[in-house]
Amino acid sequence: MQAVRYAMRADLEDHRATFSNAMHDYEDQLYEADHAEFVTPETMAKLPPLSPENGRPALLRGHGSNRTAGILLIHGFSASPGEVMPLAKTLNGQGFTVYVVRLRGHGTSPYDLQQRTWQDWYDSVLRGYAYLRTITEVQFAGGMSTGGGLALHLAVHEPTVQGVFAAAAPIKLTNRAIHFAPIVKTVRGFVNSNPGNPNTNYTAFPVQALQELLQFISVYTKTLQNVAVPTLLIQARGDTTVRPDSAQYIYDELGTEDKQLIWKDVDRHVIVSDDFPDVHDDILTFLQNHQPSL
Repeated sequence: MQAVRYAMRADLEDHRATFSNAMHDYEDQLYEADHAEFVTPETMAKLPPLSPENGRPALLRGHGSNRTAGILLIHGFSASPGEVMPLAKTLNGQGFTVYVVRLRGHGTSPYDLQQRTWQDWYDSVLRGYAYLRTITEVQFAGGMSTGGGLALHLAVHEPTVQGVFAAAAPIKLTNRAIHFAPIVKTVRGFVNSNPGNPNTNYTAFPVQALQELLQFISVYTKTLQNVAVPTLLIQARGDTTVRPDSAQYIYDELGTEDKQLIWKDVDRHVIVSDDFPDVHDDILTFLQNHQPSL
C-alpha cells in the first residue's frame, strides 16, 4: 500500500498506461483468489456466497464530454459492487467514468469478510482511487452506507478528490444490539442479516466484522471536521439500518461550507437502486454542479 500511496501523489504521465493496467488486473486477480479460497463446497453448505456477477469490481468507461471525470463508487458493509451498480449505470449513462470498487472481504463469502479489518476495506478504496486517477483527469468519490463513510474518509486524506457524496452514511445504527458485538462474538460467529437484496448482500455476516465497522465509524467520525471538499448527503427518514440523525450529525460536523443534506421520505436503507431515480438525479446534479472546466 505504500507504493500505491506514493503513486497517488506522483506524476503518472510517463507510466500511466502500465500502472493502470497493472492495478486493474490486480483487483481482478485478488477477487479470483479470494473467491477461490472462501467459496468452497464446505462454506457454501453453511452460508451462501455471492455470484461473480455482483461480486466483481467493475469499470464503466465514460464517453462524451464527461468521460474525463471519474467517480469512485463504494458499496456498503456486507454488500458487493452489485449493490451500487444501478447508480453506476445511471452515472455512466451521462458519460462519467465509474469505477465500482470491491471492498476486501465482500462480494465473495461471509467467511472472507470474517478475515478482514476496516483497514483492509480502506486499502481497497485507496487502490481503487489510485486506479481511477490513471484513467481520468478529475475524481469524485461516493458510496452507499459504509461506502459513503469510506468516501468521506478518503476525502480527508486525498486532496485531489473534487467532491464527495454519501447515502445513509453511518454514525449511529438502529440495532442497538450491534454495539454488543464484542460480547456476542464469544457466543456465535455470524449474525443473520435478512438483507433487502440477497443477490448483492450477504444473508449473514461475521460478528468480528461488526466490531470492525464500529471501529471504523469511531475513526472517521473524528475526521469529519477535516472534510474540506463539496459534500452531498442523502438520507431516508425511515432508514431501517442507520439512524437518520446520523446524517444531521455528519452535516453539522463537516468542515466544508459547501455542503447539502437531502432528506427522503422513504422507509428504506439502500436508496441507490433503480427504485430511487430521484436519488440518482440528486447525485448527478451534484456532480454536474461541481465538475470543473477541463
